[in-house]
Amino acid sequence: MIAVPQCCTPWDSLKLGTESRRDQRRRQLRGAVDAMRGAMDDPTAYAEADMQFHLMLSEVAGNRVITRLMRVIQRPLMEQLRRSIAHLKATGQLEANLQTHVRIVDGIERGSADDAQRGFEDMLAISLAFGAEGCYGTELFFGDVGKAPPSPS
Repeated sequence: MIAVPQCCTPWDSLKLGTESRRDQRRRQLRGAVDAMRGAMDDPTAYAEADMQFHLMLSEVAGNRVITRLMRVIQRPLMEQLRRSIAHLKATGQLEANLQTHVRIVDGIERGSADDAQRGFEDMLAISLAFGAEGCYGTELFFGDVGKAPPSPS
């Protein structure tokens, strides 16, 4: 979620199942985005809704490895997510973050893997920019595990 490689989200193979199951999963994803929208004034609640969105997205994508990994590291991941969301709110970027999630769901609803992927890449870019600013509260930037945070300039 924070810096998971794009290969980990196989948009082309979304496991939406039967038509009724597809509708249910789309409603659940849209509901998760709506919960995020409703929590714009509460960074902790927004982070919790964001985590639920990503857990659901990994389940919808049928990626059991990522789903399990996210569940195993959920506690430290939530701490990083809370810091990231607080930073986005403080810098006026939270709405842009929400819109990336909206674009992911819109792409899924339209059956457009490209649109969903672009939304995911935009969301990832915002997350990586947060890390690049030296806000490494925990070392969950997977490519940087074990490395010290960059020294301030």
